[in-house]
Parts: sequence; C-alpha cells; structure tokens
Amino acid sequence: MIRMKFDEITLSVFPTRSEMGLVAAQEAAEYVLNLLKQKETIRCVFAAAPSQSDFLNCFFSDERIDFRRMEAFHMDEYIGLPSDDPRSFRSFLKKYFDRVNMKAVYYIDGMAPDPIKECERYGDLLMKKD
Repeated sequence: MIRMKFDEITLSVFPTRSEMGLVAAQEAAEYVLNLLKQKETIRCVFAAAPSQSDFLNCFFSDERIDFRRMEAFHMDEYIGLPSDDPRSFRSFLKKYFDRVNMKAVYYIDGMAPDPIKECERYGDLLMKKD
C-alpha cells in the first residue's frame, strides 16, 4: 500500500481491490466502534455496487461490531425494480445486511407508486432524531 498526503487529503493506493476493501472495512469498523462507545444506537448509510463487495464482506464479518445497535440505510435505488430483482440496490445490500442481526434496516422502495413521496418518506427516516 502507498499513502500520499495532499493538503488535508490522504490518498491510498492498494495493489488489489480486496486489500483496499479490507483496509477500508477495518477503518470503518474502528470509526463505528468509537461511535458505539458514545451512543446507544448509530445509523449508517451503505453504498451498493460490485466495487463495494470486498468492503461489505469484511465489514459485516467483523465480530467486534454490535450490529444490534446499528440502523442501516442504502444510498439510492432504481425506480421500477422490485426489491427481489438482482439489479436492485436493495437486493444487493440485503445479502450483507441479512448476515448480521441489526437494530433496523430501512430500504428505498423502488416500486413505490409515487417516487417523490417515497423520497420524502425515506428522507424523514434519515433525518429522524433519537
């Protein structure tokens, strides 16, 4: 791994995607563990794409994390794809979320009859205060 610093930005270059995913998952886990020392419940938003697979595999395998204290969200969804369609982001992330026992998982409904109302519903969930 090569690390370079440019002003306030650190650039890390890895020889493989799997090594990058492992390091990213370890760094995310450390951040999450620190938050869990401060808060009873934390909320996380996850990206869904094949480029995230290595990260997600490592992150959701980290036994130090009490996922029962985590609420999960995903970033985006296609309009018109059922939740069980393998191309949907919900379907992609569900296989990772289902590996652990989470406090809550919130999905965007790509089949909602009114996408604007669905965005408002999901936005309200994201903005919910404990």
